Amino acid sequence: MHHSFKVILGALALVSSTPTSPPPTYSAIPQLARFENDQNATPLVAANPVNIYLDIFFKGWQVFTTGVGGAPATGVPPQSPPNQIASGPLTPATLLQGTPALTTVYQDTTIDRFDFFSFFYGCVLATQETVAGAPEPCTVTVTGLDKNGRQVAQQSFDFVANALSEQMNKATLVGFTGLQTATFSVTSKALGTLPENARVALVGDTFNYTVFSQNPISP
Repeated sequence: MHHSFKVILGALALVSSTPTSPPPTYSAIPQLARFENDQNATPLVAANPVNIYLDIFFKGWQVFTTGVGGAPATGVPPQSPPNQIASGPLTPATLLQGTPALTTVYQDTTIDRFDFFSFFYGCVLATQETVAGAPEPCTVTVTGLDKNGRQVAQQSFDFVANALSEQMNKATLVGFTGLQTATFSVTSKALGTLPENARVALVGDTFNYTVFSQNPISP
């Protein structure tokens, strides 16, 4: 009886003395994606998919440079000229990669998660001949998902178009933390009046977010 009691005490002492692994620590780096080639990022090429830029995969987004290479100037100019990005049902990058999103899911990623704070946006009328044309009223909905696919946050923003040229609006996000993915959807407010074969494209610029990695990363 006493011998068994001593054995149990000894086992408990052994368990209590076993060192536990400390929780993982993450390095954090704030990013401001303006899609200009002077940033510390992979150089961008006009009319090509953005792909991985400043530690995030910009899935379904295409680089658009206004007034370069014969491209028509968009009715919603970039917040930080000359580059902006675009997505939509007629945008080649969206057709190739699917629903526009920001995500940490890509090959050889070192990013565990990201916090998403704000971005600039607008909507334009797109046809098969031009990726981005005149401003178009719309509602943009952003949905943040964690690594388990659970919705963390969702917000919608209205874009009003009353002229041939409109400035981008700033979307300030609340509660978009610990994300693996943020998806974007667009609803036109004028679908009944759109020309045949035309669609609404989302244009964006100056995405403000912070990424977290267990590996050291440099700004």
